[in-house]
Amino acid sequence: MPDTLESNKALVRRLYEEAFNQGNLDIVDELVAPDILTHDPIILDAPAGGDSIRDGIEMILEAFPDFQVEVLDLIAEGDRVASYLLMSGTNTGDYRRGGATNRKGTMRAFLLWRVSDGRLVESWGMADRFQFLQELGIVPSDDELAARTPKQSD
Repeated sequence: MPDTLESNKALVRRLYEEAFNQGNLDIVDELVAPDILTHDPIILDAPAGGDSIRDGIEMILEAFPDFQVEVLDLIAEGDRVASYLLMSGTNTGDYRRGGATNRKGTMRAFLLWRVSDGRLVESWGMADRFQFLQELGIVPSDDELAARTPKQSD
């Protein structure tokens, strides 16, 4: 079992390092099952189904050519690999139905992958997109939002 757990972690790490960080989208076809079930898309408007991972990564890299994923932690148990990540990039292309902001954003994310027969077959995820959108200037900062909030009268 320890070898399987380490192999599963290596599989997930390869996706982050080779697909996201190096932009090698062909590796996705090797690592991800064609019928992967994606519960939470990597990016808004990413297509569902078998191409969801590849197309989501491609959309991210078009909007953030310098996008990087730093793996902070990988934990494997059974057929699952949990990853805690720091994702960052400079927005120089269209993103979230808007033009480039030319600002850098960083977000923390948790992704959970299920592995079967040496391929990623299912995924779940959560990311701090609100902070990311604030850093990009798409969503107002906490201070700007607070300034807009009506004051309660005594």
